Amino acid sequence: MALFRNVGPLTTIAAGATHFWTYSFTPIADIGVACVTPNLLEEAANIELIAFDFGVSLTLGQGENPALTVYEVSIRNSGAFPISYNLNVGFLS
Repeated sequence: MALFRNVGPLTTIAAGATHFWTYSFTPIADIGVACVTPNLLEEAANIELIAFDFGVSLTLGQGENPALTVYEVSIRNSGAFPISYNLNVGFLS
């Protein structure tokens, strides 16, 4: 399994908010099963970030570029405080 830590920009999510992320692996069109978890970048108590609503879509290629597989995930802050995070992404290789 390959694991990429600290994927994406540092993002702050408010309490009760939901963020929608998309990511892809270029030039690889499709890596198969991808697992995503929030990567908490601050020490905090009573914070729960939930990854849900995983998806995958195929975008059409343009010109000589092949189609691209785009992965999607939603992250919700179920805690009472804002927190900074980005993503950890893993896949079977």
